[in-house]
Amino acid sequence: MSVVASAQVTIQMEKDGGVYKVPCTVNGVKMKFIFDTGASTVCISQNMAQFLLDGDYLSVDDIIGTGQSQVADGSIVNHVEIILRDVEIGGMHLRNVKAIVTEGQNSPLLLGQSAISELGRVTIDGNRLVIHAADNGLTEEEIEKLEQQIDKYLESDSYAAAIECFERIDASVGLTEYGLYELCYCYFQNQQFDQCIQTGNNWIDLYGLKGDKYYKCSVFQYIAGSYRFGKEDIQKALLYYQKALYVSDNEFDDSQIDIFMDIQYSVYYSIGDCYLLLDDLNKALKSYSQAFNSRSAALNVTGDDIKKGKIHDEKLGDCLYSCSAINFRLGDSGLGEYFLTLSAKCGNNDARAFCRELGLRY
Repeated sequence: MSVVASAQVTIQMEKDGGVYKVPCTVNGVKMKFIFDTGASTVCISQNMAQFLLDGDYLSVDDIIGTGQSQVADGSIVNHVEIILRDVEIGGMHLRNVKAIVTEGQNSPLLLGQSAISELGRVTIDGNRLVIHAADNGLTEEEIEKLEQQIDKYLESDSYAAAIECFERIDASVGLTEYGLYELCYCYFQNQQFDQCIQTGNNWIDLYGLKGDKYYKCSVFQYIAGSYRFGKEDIQKALLYYQKALYVSDNEFDDSQIDIFMDIQYSVYYSIGDCYLLLDDLNKALKSYSQAFNSRSAALNVTGDDIKKGKIHDEKLGDCLYSCSAINFRLGDSGLGEYFLTLSAKCGNNDARAFCRELGLRY
């Protein structure tokens, strides 16, 4: 499956207040910019900058300094200089774009040369903006070689090397739906959590309505995991796990039941872990139980099968062991021991060791 996008993009501009504006996505936030070839850089207002900061779309690390600039009437104004980590225009992604925050609270958003020059050759036909991707020296053969290298790097879990190849292709001709999804996955595996969140949100903005459902569930999970492990923001992690769960519940058809049951197990288990971190034991127990039910349904396993020791499954064992631990914490040692022995029957080594310590047969 190709990771390379089209080298030419046509964008329908929108007329607003007598001027045409280009729809863009900045660090995951949808905006509309005036296409201004006379502006030297991208300009955003103080209100927009504050919105980005408040929503964690912009961090204090992205603020790089201050300066002065000349506005249309010739006057000199102070500004703050920032870096926009990702500017998406028509599916093309510009990385680390320099921008300024102007003094005016509601100054217009301007797409200036710091972004336009990176797009390549641009033509305007009425309300249509046509972007011809910049030639950065990569030939078709070089791109094909990079794609082959990506496959090899992914097979050996060399995520940093794969990311470098993805980013070179992205800077040249852009990435497809699949390519952007794979890049999000690589960022997560390489623990580049901020980049994972940005890339995942870009994927959602571009393909959330019409894209591959499996990719969508996975992207939501990568973003959730990035908030959980990278930012320790459990509430946001829960939000994105719930979004993945919604897709698995509502967007898969009957022919994909095995896929969405496996996704549901993974998501329910992760939600249980989050509630456990929040010390909400009852919700954690419910989520682990739902994970157990999803896994049991996927395997067509009954409770009697487990009681009789017919089933050895790591995932079922993990669910049962988590249920056991929570019941012990809730003071119900009877249920704790019951789930512990079932977990041991499924082959969970921790459960077996605990059973031996308690003198329980399984």
